[in-house]
Amino acid sequence: MNIDTIRTGSIFATFPEARAAIETYAAKTNTVLILGRTTKNPDGSGYRQAYFVCERQGKYGGKEEKHTTKRTGCPFMIGINYRKRSKNFVITKCCLEHCHDICPEATKFSPAIRKFDQDDLGLIEKLCDNGLCTRDIFSVLNSVSSKYVHKPDVYNAISRQRQKKLQGLNEIEVLLKTLQHDENVLGSIATKAIHNDERDQDGEFIQAVFWAYRHAVFEFAVAKDVLIVDATYKTNRFSMPLIVICSIDQFGSTYPLAFALVYSETCDFYRWVMQQLNRVLTILTGDAQVATFITDRELALITACSLVFPHARHQLCIWHIFKNIRNKLKKDVEIDEFIQALQKLVYGDISINEIEQEIAELWKRFPNAKTYMNETWMRHKESWLAPYVNNNINLDIRSTQRVESLHSKLKGVENRITPIDKLLSIIWRQLQEHSQKLAYETFLHQNRSTHDKTDKSLEELRLICSQFAFEKFIRQQGDLAIHDAYEVFACEDGTYNVVQIDGLNKSTYIVQLGKPSSCTCLHPRRTRTPCQHIIVLYLRYLHTPVSQNEIHQRWYARYTDTAKTEHVTDPVPSHFIEIFNKLPKFHHNAFLDLMQHTVEYVLENGTMPKLQMDNNNIDQQVTFKTINIDNTADCSNLIMPKVKRKRGRPPNNKRIRGAEENKENDPPLKKTSAKQKLGKDNKTSHPTSIKLDSRIPQDAVSQIHNPVGDGNCGFRSLAVAIFKEEERWQDVKINMRSQLTKQMDLYNHILGYDTNRLMNVLSHMVSGSSQEYWFYTPECAQLASDTFNVPVVIFGADSNASLLFLPFGQKPGLRRKPVVLQWYESNHIVLIKFKPNKSAEVPPLNPQYIPICNRLGFSTDWLTLFT
Repeated sequence: MNIDTIRTGSIFATFPEARAAIETYAAKTNTVLILGRTTKNPDGSGYRQAYFVCERQGKYGGKEEKHTTKRTGCPFMIGINYRKRSKNFVITKCCLEHCHDICPEATKFSPAIRKFDQDDLGLIEKLCDNGLCTRDIFSVLNSVSSKYVHKPDVYNAISRQRQKKLQGLNEIEVLLKTLQHDENVLGSIATKAIHNDERDQDGEFIQAVFWAYRHAVFEFAVAKDVLIVDATYKTNRFSMPLIVICSIDQFGSTYPLAFALVYSETCDFYRWVMQQLNRVLTILTGDAQVATFITDRELALITACSLVFPHARHQLCIWHIFKNIRNKLKKDVEIDEFIQALQKLVYGDISINEIEQEIAELWKRFPNAKTYMNETWMRHKESWLAPYVNNNINLDIRSTQRVESLHSKLKGVENRITPIDKLLSIIWRQLQEHSQKLAYETFLHQNRSTHDKTDKSLEELRLICSQFAFEKFIRQQGDLAIHDAYEVFACEDGTYNVVQIDGLNKSTYIVQLGKPSSCTCLHPRRTRTPCQHIIVLYLRYLHTPVSQNEIHQRWYARYTDTAKTEHVTDPVPSHFIEIFNKLPKFHHNAFLDLMQHTVEYVLENGTMPKLQMDNNNIDQQVTFKTINIDNTADCSNLIMPKVKRKRGRPPNNKRIRGAEENKENDPPLKKTSAKQKLGKDNKTSHPTSIKLDSRIPQDAVSQIHNPVGDGNCGFRSLAVAIFKEEERWQDVKINMRSQLTKQMDLYNHILGYDTNRLMNVLSHMVSGSSQEYWFYTPECAQLASDTFNVPVVIFGADSNASLLFLPFGQKPGLRRKPVVLQWYESNHIVLIKFKPNKSAEVPPLNPQYIPICNRLGFSTDWLTLFT
């Protein structure tokens, strides 16, 4: 374009054409242009007058303005007006002079220059569709684009693309449309008629949304054993808790069965969610049967499960129990010794007759723990102690960590302002990943070599069950070597007495063969796999291979079509389904007491009591109207709940506290954060006290952690970066040694590491190590990156010894900032921490990374963050 075309009287057919010409002129003359005063058409269809000015236009207010400014009163201005008669735009005012020096370096910050082109917008749309969050999209654009990328521009581009896809629909309409058009989804919505004074509108406000996936329900129908239920937060802009219901497949992988968004975590909402789960299981499988629920100590959830599924067993999460015990009793008892003694009651082989004696002995050793334990946890002992839990069908699952891992995957791509429709797409992507993994595991099983070195007595089981179940079986067979002495006696009633001899001790177990067999050790019932006593009966007494009937079909490597469809009934009715749940809401204290007594009664008796309502304590009647989202006839009046802006757990979703958890008895909270608890002697707050690498800008460093120089400084620095505690350097070694054991072939045969030397370094747990046990590269750095799924940057004594290590075969998780370690005086390693939004020049990538990823087919998603 000729610069001379920008003058008074120049004519343009449309406003975008005029704006493009003016922005092109500004780019060629290094002018930072902004859109000043504008006037829109009366109908709001576009501009009829606009003024483009220099960013330094306007006058400085004088001494009264106490802030700095870049205004110089620049007279640069280009004004355009719309002419009705000629129907075009004309430049009516044109002043191209500046009263200040032109800065070419500042031109890149101009909105006109940094505006995204079609290639940039296409890349943003592709990355957004692939599940990347905005901060990652910004990082990718910043690395591949030659122009300046402004983060608000990325947010605006994503918002405009989303609005274009919504096609004028509101969020609830998109939610319903997404669920309705997915034939794999069954769901429902709970509404309540409310008048919103702030919005001045009446309508059916959405209180909860529930949806389940048909293929997951069919998979669960094969066994109907274990469901893990937990809630997570900050997943949507309405701050509605997301309830996730999971189970495990035949290959030992966790898969989501159903989800629910609820307005608050009360018994009313949890009961509604459980009723919808019951309805879906009944429709698709003909029988709403669940063997065991595993949850944390959420009393409202426990009560809801007991009300809707009265025959299901309940277990508490062991991880949450131990975590709470550590926090409460760490000042009263030797906490490590107490946890170790308590683990005997949780995992030991103890009968119900012995448990009370063991508990009494525990209180003799730790009298200070008795009051808290009795008031808080021992009243629920049937839900977590070994003699009671071992009788449950729990597949040896004792915690909710499986569903917590799913939470971490969801939190990696979603946040508290995530729209509901995007949340559904994120969940569906996780389901697709699980389906692909399931297909891959099935393929491996189908193509398993028939020449594998396997005992012929186990050949039938190896071919029918999954690798996960077969390994559990092999571990049971390995226990036979520990107890070589067995005696088997046949009984007249068709059972067998298997006597296990361990030195002077003899234990007798009664085995009854069947489909599958049962044993008084309860291992077959708990895991649905044969125990060592059944194995010794087959191999040493009956002298026959172990029958495939000893493995429950839930562990079969691939289900038959019959197993998937034998329980299927008629499809979901298309007509409108309305279910009115009249749930009384008691006065707060009376409601708490009622739920507490109900839970205790259920845990002790296994059935629900006949509750008598106290009409005097009923404040109001809570009524939910349940709508089948397959039908949209009456969804026009549905309104989403009010958007809550506060971070974290919403105020109305506080967990229901038991009588022993009064706030008055809580210790005062300390304001010291985990980062401040690091030893001050080992912290170097002034960056200049240690000479930094030339590629690390000093103004970007917030802290240099100087660990104890005992020969383990590298592992101590990693402990601070990973666990926030330097003294956990031994845990770093243990985790790295576990990773080395799992991937021994990768590190030994492919990477060519000396794994014997590496194993010796990781097994050395003594402070004051010689040089042969030091942290060394590239072996230790690459192994640490793989172990903790985090990039590791090593700055060595020279540029050739500085490398970037990325995890092999893993996708980016929550932690994406690299752990930066620097060698100091060639015999000490320190940890470098950076200020927010600050970084250093990244050294070259480990030269083995890309070739090995291409050779083994590993994911290279990490490269997009460092390219």
